[in-house]
Amino acid sequence: MSAAGEARERAIRWLAVRERSAQELRRRLAEAGFDADVAAEAVASLIDERLQSDERFTEIFVRSRRARGQGPFRIRVELEQQHGIDGETVRRHLHGEEADWYEAAWEAARKKFRGPARDLRDRAKRTRFLTGRGFERDQIESALERLEQEEHENQ
Repeated sequence: MSAAGEARERAIRWLAVRERSAQELRRRLAEAGFDADVAAEAVASLIDERLQSDERFTEIFVRSRRARGQGPFRIRVELEQQHGIDGETVRRHLHGEEADWYEAAWEAARKKFRGPARDLRDRAKRTRFLTGRGFERDQIESALERLEQEEHENQ
């Protein structure tokens, strides 16, 4: 089997386990010792055959990370910088029909914290937690206010 054929077969095995970006496949093939041109050719053939799709990868990635309680900023950075996904594809999936990041921020805050913040230090701790998860300022403020409102309603 040719080097291109071996690279293609190896990439197919990786894709059978989970979706991967084209950049990730090229990088992994290079790390496995394949020439960069061979790796690029193998990945291009998989894209042509629709066995690899950055669009599909991005959709699954966003859904998975959101389920883990991560916010749009963190997901965007990871997709663009580590997986080589273009900005337009990332925006389309981050701000699609199912994307309610205010709800996601509230869910992450609710899982981590119970009740309203006790003081400014506690509120700052909660803000840092949600910022670290990749949520934006207005999403964080909304989530923390909603936690406080629910506590008042339950009393």
